[in-house]
Amino acid sequence: MTAGRDPAGGTIIAMDVGGTRIKSAEVTGFAAFPADTGEAADVGDAADVGDAADAEVIRRTAEPGAATSTGPATGTANTGAAAPAAQAEIGPVRRSPTGREGGPEAVVAHILDLAEALCAEARAAGRRPVGIGIAMPGIVDEAVGTAVFSANLGWRDVAISDIVHRRIGLPVTLRHDVRAGALAEARQGAARGADSAIFLPIGTGIGGAVIIGGEVLRGAHSRSGELGHVVIDPRGPVCGCGARGCVEAYASAAAIERAYRGGGAGLGADAPAHDEDPAHVDAAAVAALTADGDPRAAAVWDRAIDALARGITTASALLDPALVVIGGGLSRAGDLLLDPLRSALARQVTFHVPPELALARFSDESACLGVGLAAWEAARPVRA
Repeated sequence: MTAGRDPAGGTIIAMDVGGTRIKSAEVTGFAAFPADTGEAADVGDAADVGDAADAEVIRRTAEPGAATSTGPATGTANTGAAAPAAQAEIGPVRRSPTGREGGPEAVVAHILDLAEALCAEARAAGRRPVGIGIAMPGIVDEAVGTAVFSANLGWRDVAISDIVHRRIGLPVTLRHDVRAGALAEARQGAARGADSAIFLPIGTGIGGAVIIGGEVLRGAHSRSGELGHVVIDPRGPVCGCGARGCVEAYASAAAIERAYRGGGAGLGADAPAHDEDPAHVDAAAVAALTADGDPRAAAVWDRAIDALARGITTASALLDPALVVIGGGLSRAGDLLLDPLRSALARQVTFHVPPELALARFSDESACLGVGLAAWEAARPVRA
């Protein structure tokens, strides 16, 4: 998808802020704002309030409603109302360093400079920025636009929506990166048209998001959908969250790699049937080796599949989703993942109906597209 035209609805500057890289792109293709409500204001380049003011906002703890200057983006209950009438398009995804080695303030400064540069570039090309979307991992309070905690960025209580709005002057929408990816799948991806679904990205960790009626459920404290931290064995291995026996401790790519490199200890696994150094085998290779008959790989893979099935079965008992969309790096295993997972679910459920399984449509661009959709919806004028 490309974003080379200026749609009637304007363009959104979308950023996915990771630990070391910021992915950014323009999201366009939206329908025009309704004529009877007026258009979102294009405020141009707002005055810079200065580094000292930004630093003060970084240090303070955001109170409820503190980010209301960012407009409707920070106070909505979930992701907004109905989807745009037109299919959104995302331009080329760029990557730039976060600058986190310079400390938390350096990351904020880089986001500000990047947002300003991207807005200027869009205007120079005849496109009209109407909002900014920021997706990030960690604990995110979407209601007030605050990054509550991000270990990778060294952030605690950073009112990032307020900070960016002060510099740029456009409405700013903050979303957790997994929930942003879920919105992309709900509106334009594998979960489109599903009445209920779970988005389950599996990579270094395991995230999760609940989709109900095309909307992503945020929860009372912006922490819903964490299927990776459903405990399936309270005596199991320690998870990164501090609990024992979480799904993530068995089935994330990192857990699969650790288990294989550790020789499949405790799994009744024999020595590997190949000559490759286990230290160089990643999770995708474990899946392939399982298909090739490697007993150690099979033991590790089977344990991961069983853990995923237990987590999904628990979610099914609570939510009865029609569909589970699997994304993240492990989704590249394709049918090597889906086929045994379907079988495990069929064995584990009792009176529940196992959900359908599908691979995510989007990968690297999902958070940018999703937060772009959310930002456009938040930037729309509200009818009186």
